[in-house]
Amino acid sequence: MTGTKWNGFLFFAIAGEERVARNTTKQRSGR
Repeated sequence: MTGTKWNGFLFFAIAGEERVARNTTKQRSGR
């Protein structure tokens, strides 16, 4: 149970970081 919980947490964390990185790059290129 804890293993799947950690996997989900890591998945969401990685997805969030990727989304933030894409947003920052979009803003930089936009300006």
